[in-house]
Amino acid sequence: MFLGGGAGTGTGVNNTFNIQSTAAATPVTVTDRGGNATFNVASASRLVNSIRSLVTLTADGGTDTLNFDDGGETASQSGTLTATTITGFGLSAAGLTYGGFETLNLYTGSGVDTVIVSATHAGATNID
Repeated sequence: MFLGGGAGTGTGVNNTFNIQSTAAATPVTVTDRGGNATFNVASASRLVNSIRSLVTLTADGGTDTLNFDDGGETASQSGTLTATTITGFGLSAAGLTYGGFETLNLYTGSGVDTVIVSATHAGATNID
């Protein structure tokens, strides 16, 4: 699903949300209300630079995974991870807010990247 702005909601079982880009200064909210959900934040080239506005992702029920994939980036970048936010990595200044996930996978690029982990959510956090 491409979201240029606005909101998306999934209900039921095994939803997959693909957030590849957003319009500048247009907040995007995506909520899953049941089942096992996978949220993928990355372009087809495995970059997050096209996320130009605040993105809020919320999972509820089931076993939910957030994949934040900047693995295609070749330049050195830095970012910060907290229990509820991801900022930096070429995202808009507003960054990404998340909640309700059992697993967070954060993929960095091939440059010399810096990840500042000030806190993690209650589930599994994997940084590669």
